[in-house]
Amino acid sequence: MLKSNKRLSTEKCADCGSIEAPWASINRGVLVCDDCCSVHRSLGRHISQIKAVRGKWSQSQLGMLQCLVASDANTIWECTLTEGTLGKLSKRKPTYKDALHPTKANFIRAKYEALQYAFKGKDSDIFSSDELNKKLYNCVKTQNVDQSLRLIHLGADPNFYDPENGNSPMHVAAEFGQIWQIELLFVWGADPGCYNAHGLTPVDLAKKKGHVEIMDRLIECQYELTDRLAFYLCGRKPDHRNGQHFLIPEMVDNSSDNTDLAKAAKKKLQALSNHLFEELAMDVYDEVDRRELDGVWLQTQNHSSVVSDKHSVPFLPVNSEFTSTRNQGRQKLARFNAREFTNLIIDILSDARRREQVILNSKLAGAQNEHPKKSKRSSLSDDEPLYDSVASDEDYANAIDSGIGKFGDPEKKSLDLSLPSSSPSNGSLSVVDLVDIKKELIEQKAKVHELACANHELKNQVNDMSHKLKKLMLENSELRNGANPEQIRPSLLNGHDIVFGNDSEDYLSNSKASTSRSNSSESGTLPTQDEIIKRTEKITKRIQELLRCAQEAKYEAYGLCSEKIFSAVYDMMTLFSNSMEVDRIQMVLSQLKNGANQLKQECNSISIEDNDLKVHTQTVIQCAYDIAKAAKALVLLFE
Repeated sequence: MLKSNKRLSTEKCADCGSIEAPWASINRGVLVCDDCCSVHRSLGRHISQIKAVRGKWSQSQLGMLQCLVASDANTIWECTLTEGTLGKLSKRKPTYKDALHPTKANFIRAKYEALQYAFKGKDSDIFSSDELNKKLYNCVKTQNVDQSLRLIHLGADPNFYDPENGNSPMHVAAEFGQIWQIELLFVWGADPGCYNAHGLTPVDLAKKKGHVEIMDRLIECQYELTDRLAFYLCGRKPDHRNGQHFLIPEMVDNSSDNTDLAKAAKKKLQALSNHLFEELAMDVYDEVDRRELDGVWLQTQNHSSVVSDKHSVPFLPVNSEFTSTRNQGRQKLARFNAREFTNLIIDILSDARRREQVILNSKLAGAQNEHPKKSKRSSLSDDEPLYDSVASDEDYANAIDSGIGKFGDPEKKSLDLSLPSSSPSNGSLSVVDLVDIKKELIEQKAKVHELACANHELKNQVNDMSHKLKKLMLENSELRNGANPEQIRPSLLNGHDIVFGNDSEDYLSNSKASTSRSNSSESGTLPTQDEIIKRTEKITKRIQELLRCAQEAKYEAYGLCSEKIFSAVYDMMTLFSNSMEVDRIQMVLSQLKNGANQLKQECNSISIEDNDLKVHTQTVIQCAYDIAKAAKALVLLFE
């Protein structure tokens, strides 16, 4: 490992080209120098996760970083940057001779925070989120870590759940023995303890395939947070292989633990809901990371206290995803002295172990209710704030009441604290009851898998319909601009566009223009082609709104969308006289009217609690499809 670290240290800084790059940004896959490192740290861990090259690394994490550096992952973040490129925040890529502020700092912020020069994909390679997720799902089977990073940058979800196979990318990487991919997924927020459709975790699949190293690493990832806190205090981690998952050191002088203030602080910590407790633990994790990096910096050679001031990060940077109250609380953690911070970490480790034991006991006893009662000690829910106003300095100096917001950190999913901290039931369940519960759980997972597949199929149908409507609007625009109808009509009847039914084909095969004009004297003046196209575009736009709601599963918006479509169809009907007797026109108008009425009736009958939402949505899409066909046929009649 030392040789590997030395080899990494010979690489140049990815941001300014300095020949000395003793720091690594793990999630970005680049090495940086001292100056650039300080800017990375000021961005926050949600942007760049910094670690010293000469620090302690797991073999797999170091291998992942070596692979990214060797494959030049920096091109992902500088894909569009060329020599002399003009940017909003920086005119060119800085060199090691340039000043840290503002030249290097502005460039790094533009590069990693604004992603100004990042890889965005070619026009021919623009994929949907589903396509990106599927590509990542297949990519993690290989050692192409750099390609996985590109896909994640483009929007692939590391926690994607494949409805066909019932696995996440973490499951696939564990099954195929790709430990570097596991490290990358974990750094970008993948859950190492997630369950697949068969109730198995990545650890289970690694164990089944005999990947012992991967199995051990996945367990370590699940306890990454508490392991890091324990290592900060005593320099060692728990022995997970022998079943020791928590290591809680004790203070040499624990007299302060018996004070009324300390007891009150512990009770307040125990009273936190699991959601709020996890946020507090992750904030303390970030503060530990900040203090450790400061310690490493001061230990390096030739770093005087005067020189290091410009590289220091005095408190945790602001995370825009958190509330202002939580950001203030995170920054005030820096004011804790060594003893206060140690006490806080020990209390968090102790309560984390207690909460995990409660969850395990609840699972073993089978006493998890659908709506468990809150502990008598706590009156807080997951949705309630911890306090009404911003905490004072005294609160942070004397207790562990640090600022908590409502948003979790997606980077570290190391504590499985999603269940309420309620006490397990005193009763016990029989073996038969446990078997029934397990059977019901399997059935529920099968239903979830089936619904996921159905939702995927429905989404494809909606996308297909949306594509057809876009073509319809394009053709309407071409008709308005005077395009030759004979050039447009063949595209209407191919296998990729709307195909009319038999009734429509009968009257479209005749001479539509001569028929409509010959009857104009009997039924009054017919509307112009521009008027028809204008109202047709209005109908198709309303249908597009409905399809977007169907794609996003906004069932409650169906009624409003159907009203808009009905109103647009009514506007079309008003163009024609009630005494008009042109059979073909009346046929299309009748189809428009019937389709609008049926769509309105179907949308108004949908209930969110209905179990057949898929069937109703398919009916709604079909009604919209019929309206679009009729509107298109009407346009063709007036060519």
